[in-house]
Parts: sequence; structure tokens; C-alpha cells
Amino acid sequence: MWDFQDKTAVVTGGTSGIGRSVAVELARGGARVAIIGRNEQAARELTGEWGMRFYSCDLRSVEETIRTFEKIEADFEQIDILVNCSGVGDHTPIDQITEESWNYVYDLNLRGMFFCSQQGARLMKKGGRGGRIVSLSSLFAESADGRHALYSGTKAAIRAVSRNLAAEYAKDGICCNTVSPSFVRTPMTEHNFENGAWIAAVEKKTPAGRLLQLREVTEAILFLCSDAASGITGENVNVDLGLNVRR
Repeated sequence: MWDFQDKTAVVTGGTSGIGRSVAVELARGGARVAIIGRNEQAARELTGEWGMRFYSCDLRSVEETIRTFEKIEADFEQIDILVNCSGVGDHTPIDQITEESWNYVYDLNLRGMFFCSQQGARLMKKGGRGGRIVSLSSLFAESADGRHALYSGTKAAIRAVSRNLAAEYAKDGICCNTVSPSFVRTPMTEHNFENGAWIAAVEKKTPAGRLLQLREVTEAILFLCSDAASGITGENVNVDLGLNVRR
């Protein structure tokens, strides 16, 4: 469905979950795909089957992130698409959050997103033909249950950072948006989907009466990466089967 011929895309967290799905579909659409992550074993399948290039990087380190984008620049010269999917979940109760856990979640989820976007925009400007930066937020950016203080905080901040990126880079033809899924099955959420009572509760409160599918999140991201989304920047797209309507 999507044509990404002659495009170069970078996907962080591209070895599993939503990132993997997006990377595969970008490659299927003809893009040259670079994936950034730490799971070299999972990356071998993608690089072998789809010809992607894998860059091992701890996105909590700004220095390492910059070096990784310099390697991508040496290999591809410029990029057209950046999808920020790398991140970690957290369910730590508020009274148990430590400085160490705070730093870990914020460094990976928010610091990683910001400096990847900074470097990605640099390579897009170098190419001179605009680009797309799509970052994964979450419906938890708008909800609160006392168990997602760290995760929700980073996902809300990602939206704010993305809006600022949009304001800064619109003149360069770079569109920056976020996608916020509700509950979707990935390796990070697998434990929830093994709980029948949890599934029934989610289906009951979701207006569509069913669970969100991974392909539905992927398609929303691909749309924002496409030429069809050239007029959309600074926005957040909820992909939630109407769940946010009832919050």
C-alpha cells in the first residue's frame, strides 16, 4: 500500500514490537532501512531477510547516539524518515520510585527520542528534501492510575518535544508528529495479554469492543511517514479504537 522507494528510514527500537513491524513495512515499501537497538540476535533476522542495516546503540548515551548517526550518515549520506519507537515500560508505585529508576526510564524514553530527533533532523536538512519524524507516545500520556508516573511522564513529554520540533523544522519541510496507541500486543505487554480477565476488561471499556491490532498502529505510523501526510505536523494521533473518548 505504501510507496517508500528512494527513501532512507531509521527506526529506533526496530528489532521488536511496533518498531519491528514498522521497519518491515518500510522495507516492504521499498525504503532503505536502518534499525537502531541493542538486540543483535533479533536484528540478524531482519538484516538477513530485508537487507536492513543494524546499528547497536545505547540511546541513553548522547555521545553514543551521535556516533551512531554519524555512522548512518557515512553509510547513507542523508535520511528521509525517523521513527522513534525505542522505549521501556514502567509500573513502579510512586512511593517506590528511585533516582536510578527515574533516570533509566527518562534517559531511554525521552533523552533517546530527543537526541535521535536532533540528529535525524540534521541529516534530513542535509538532504534538502524534507522528512518525517514520528515518535511513539501513549494513551498513558493523558491518563493516570498511580502506577505509571514515570512512563506517563515521558510519553507526555515526548508529545511536547515533538510539537517543538515541528515548530522548529516546518520551514525545512520536516513534519514531526506522535502516535499514541492504547493496549496492543508486543513483547513488552505480553504479560497482560495472557490474562483473560484483563482482556475482557479492556474490551468492555473500549467502544469498538475489541483489542487493538499491531497492524493498525503500524499503518498510522506509515501514513505519517508518507508523502500523503505533508500537511500534518505538530500533531498527535490516538490509535485506540475510541478508548480515549471515554476517559
